[in-house]
Amino acid sequence: LLLLPAAPSGPAPAPAEQRAAVAEVVANTTACSTTCGLGVWLEEVCGVSANGKRGSCRLRRSRCLSGWSCGIAHLTVGEGEPLQLRCLPPDVASFSSRAYRCSWRFAPGFITTNDALFRPLGRPEPVLALSAASESDAGTYRCDVRLLKMLKVVQRSYFGVTVIRKDLVHLSFANGTRGAAQGWPRWWQWELLRVCAAGAGAGALGGALVIVALRCLKVRGR
Repeated sequence: LLLLPAAPSGPAPAPAEQRAAVAEVVANTTACSTTCGLGVWLEEVCGVSANGKRGSCRLRRSRCLSGWSCGIAHLTVGEGEPLQLRCLPPDVASFSSRAYRCSWRFAPGFITTNDALFRPLGRPEPVLALSAASESDAGTYRCDVRLLKMLKVVQRSYFGVTVIRKDLVHLSFANGTRGAAQGWPRWWQWELLRVCAAGAGAGALGGALVIVALRCLKVRGR
């Protein structure tokens, strides 16, 4: 006669390794650092044990995406001044530079979003920098950001650049104001004085005529 052990009445207890296992869940996140394209946010990651108890938490930086089309930004720069166009914010560019690729295109002489007018520039950097802008640099620059894993455009930005010649416009507001005050031609000053004098003379003559007319009426009334 063989005696078999009695079957357990409840569920079998989990192994010690399973009871000690802790999963990580995202408990909270901040807002994305940008309103369009790639940005960075902070995630609060907490450990949760097998019995559902929440353990210690930590902060983790992660990428976020707020729409892929960023529209067009307009910039004005003086001829000979440096120009810098930034496709990605510095915090995103330094966070995971190997996860994406930037490509630049240029539509010379046009402020436009018509993609048929753009030609490639062949610069994969997130920042396009010119040491001295010239009139030939005026136009629209387009930057596309692709995630390498997806090979898909996740951000597109346009930069409309206007280059102003220094011999036509003073970019300094103070210089421009002073030039406007001192820039009246001398013949305009004489013309203004002549008109004012003529107006004063006409006013004096009109006043004298009124006085004479009143005196004549007074004499006739007598």
